[in-house]
Amino acid sequence: VAKLGWKMLDAIRQEVMSAGLVVACAAKGSRTRNLLDVPDGPFASSPRGEQVAGGAMPAVDWSSFEWRPEARMVVPKSAPRIALTGQSVSESPRTGGVVLGVLDEADEE
Repeated sequence: VAKLGWKMLDAIRQEVMSAGLVVACAAKGSRTRNLLDVPDGPFASSPRGEQVAGGAMPAVDWSSFEWRPEARMVVPKSAPRIALTGQSVSESPRTGGVVLGVLDEADEE
């Protein structure tokens, strides 16, 4: 994420908002909806807004996650494996222009 430019980051924001994965919301006392939250999260579901607390977020237990080079991301260990099918999809910047498919157990051997 650190290497993405603001235009790419904004395109990702627009895509996830269009998909309904996140919504714009405001903190308590703010008139500007400049925060993103999941639709049922504390900022999105509170009519009065939530107070933004200072300090770090709680530490994540990463022991149940792993790096998947084929997806180029960290995923839960329980997530299905994916394979690149090689079909061009220019309108999908998230997958780098290829279609991702789920592998069966037999495909992995």
